[in-house]
Amino acid sequence: MKWRKSVTTENCVSFYCPHGDFSDGTFVAIIELTLVDIFIYTLDNTHRRLEMALRATNRIAWNNKPLFIGMNTAYLDMMLNIGKEKHYPSVKYPLGNMFWLAKEKALQYEYCIPTEIYVAPLQDDHVVQINSTWPTKAPGTYEYLSKLLALNGGTGFFLKDSNELCAWYSCTSRIMTTEDILQQIPDEKLPELKELYLQNWPSTSHVYNFIDTCMELRKSVPTENNVTLFCPNGDFSDGTFVAIIKLTICEIFIYTLDSSCTRLEMALMKTKIIEWNNKPLFLCLNIRFLSTVLKVTKANNYPTPKYPLADLYRLPKETALQFSYSIPSELYTATLEQHHVAVINSKWVLRASGTEEYLVKLLKLNGGIGLFTKTTNELCAWVFKNCFGGLRMLQTDEKFRRRGYASLLIKIFAKQLAQRGIDPTTIIYRNNIGSQKLFTGLGFEAIMDICVCQF
Repeated sequence: MKWRKSVTTENCVSFYCPHGDFSDGTFVAIIELTLVDIFIYTLDNTHRRLEMALRATNRIAWNNKPLFIGMNTAYLDMMLNIGKEKHYPSVKYPLGNMFWLAKEKALQYEYCIPTEIYVAPLQDDHVVQINSTWPTKAPGTYEYLSKLLALNGGTGFFLKDSNELCAWYSCTSRIMTTEDILQQIPDEKLPELKELYLQNWPSTSHVYNFIDTCMELRKSVPTENNVTLFCPNGDFSDGTFVAIIKLTICEIFIYTLDSSCTRLEMALMKTKIIEWNNKPLFLCLNIRFLSTVLKVTKANNYPTPKYPLADLYRLPKETALQFSYSIPSELYTATLEQHHVAVINSKWVLRASGTEEYLVKLLKLNGGIGLFTKTTNELCAWVFKNCFGGLRMLQTDEKFRRRGYASLLIKIFAKQLAQRGIDPTTIIYRNNIGSQKLFTGLGFEAIMDICVCQF
């Protein structure tokens, strides 16, 4: 309860109970860090409802190797039977004990800290050393420990003369009570923020659409909590906000109606919410905010980003509604599904380790459509919806190119967006001359100089 109040940015701990009934104390807690930790418990000695819930739920991705933490051995046989019946991967279950100390005794402790030592909270930059000496160190454990520390905190012993970390512990129940300058904007306040961006139309139409998309996502997929909007000290009267989109990487969208960018700069300077060293990606960064981001990174010795230049293109919905098109008789259109992502990723020029997982989450968040052959159901062209009410990831498979499929998909998707009252947008890099010609030929116009700021 304290986590969800004081660390609202994380939203990584969720509690569930069977059919909304926890009268017998039965619950399943899912803690999503870089891996999934799960804690289960019940006051029912038969474990019947707990077992029923674990057998029937689709919330637990068993094949992704969840870790059941602090599990009472009374549940072990039940868990092994479920795993065996469902052919889940075999599990290891080293035995341990839960130790307890009465707080009254702990309050009686006396100690003397050596004169050459000082005590201080652990910081994210200490995680490299902690991970390097951890007996269970493995690929991904650095990111895990970093998130664990952000969630629970920890304390270290340091040498006064060199500041060297010599001993440490992590607390399993410490609460981060220091209030960050960036405060989450309550869902019920998002319509007020959205209405501010009717100013300066159409240059702010993508911001209006972004906030509208976030409102829809938080209503329709409340369990995901991928998108969170913040403002400095709880005040967004000048339109200043920072949005954090957590997929497999952290994407950030910032905007303000204040031409001086003073409060935006102050927020970026002081916030601890943005994990700069974990390579965040600033989406659709208005070029007038670039100097602010660079100033913040330089002042705090954060990594220097790359910022390839691009343009934001917009098509008035009135134009999109006039689009007419004919789908070739040998093709059909359909919503993209998760099993299509492997093909899409294999054709993506930016594919790398982890990009397939990223595209799965992106598709789940925003959706997309594809063109398929009727005879073989082969995917020949595709496009994703972006969070600004527009098009992203438009591509045609090489063997189906020069048939007008990309143009067809743009018309179909843009008209769908326009029918929902959205002015379609897209982002095109300055060096992508082919896409510029394609979109301008259909009526899109560049309305803003932007960049994609990559750390």
